Amino acid sequence: KEGDQTGRQKEVHVRIHSGERRHMCTVCGKRFTQQCALVRHTRMHAGEKNYLCSICGKAFLTSGELRLHTRTHTGENPHTCKHCGKGFKVSCHLMVHLRSHTGERPYTCTQCPKSFTTSDSLRTHIYTHTGEKPHRCSECGKTFTQRVDKPHQCDACGKCFGALATLVLHQRTHTGEKPHTCPRCNKQYISKSQLTSHMRTHTGERPYSCSYCGKCFSQLANLTVHTRIHTGERPHICSRCKKGFCSVGDLQKHERSHTKEKPYRCTVCGKAFTVSSHLTVHIRSHTGELGI
Repeated sequence: KEGDQTGRQKEVHVRIHSGERRHMCTVCGKRFTQQCALVRHTRMHAGEKNYLCSICGKAFLTSGELRLHTRTHTGENPHTCKHCGKGFKVSCHLMVHLRSHTGERPYTCTQCPKSFTTSDSLRTHIYTHTGEKPHRCSECGKTFTQRVDKPHQCDACGKCFGALATLVLHQRTHTGEKPHTCPRCNKQYISKSQLTSHMRTHTGERPYSCSYCGKCFSQLANLTVHTRIHTGERPHICSRCKKGFCSVGDLQKHERSHTKEKPYRCTVCGKAFTVSSHLTVHIRSHTGELGI
């Protein structure tokens, strides 16, 4: 019997290389190398979802899908990046993340020079060329370029999230809970990933490298903003004059030129400024520091 089983396994494996798919779905005609794969696929047509989440009751076609979903509740991230220590629920998400370190962007737009780390990002980008908005809100009918399914709502402010684990992290901004403490300076953070980023201020580690100029950054968000200098992308648009900016911070600074808001005030003489760097320079006029 053991020999028969080994023979069957070898036969199935050979089909991977030969491309033979002898098991066909009678509904849609799709073919599979294994009978069990066809059975799983057939459940999609039948609407059969036998695997229920014991926490939220959501149903899934396969035990694998349920296992991945359960990690949104437990916060388990078993796949860890060797460069920065960030964890992921599934290995394919880690593979995409690794491209932020290597600079690899295998998906290129055929209508412009932009390239992307994932096929989904490329697909969403293509909508900017076609004007297509395929995702419709079931409540108001408004259409969007990306899915808007966010079932987890914060009781404190009403903000919605796609994953329960993300909601839990957000709720800490209301409760003030910061369970992750830096062992060097005792500074506290909401999430493990925030603590990991902070630790780089002590170690000097800069794991994110720009694929255009080689400049390195301690945080992925900083690399993303920097890359826009090379690509010319300005996704943050001023609602008053339509000028575009690389980051939200740059947009906020610009908007103060319209509102005349000056939130940075000198504690010595009371003079106010629109940006913190101007206040820093001004303070030197009191201290006598040259800042050279």
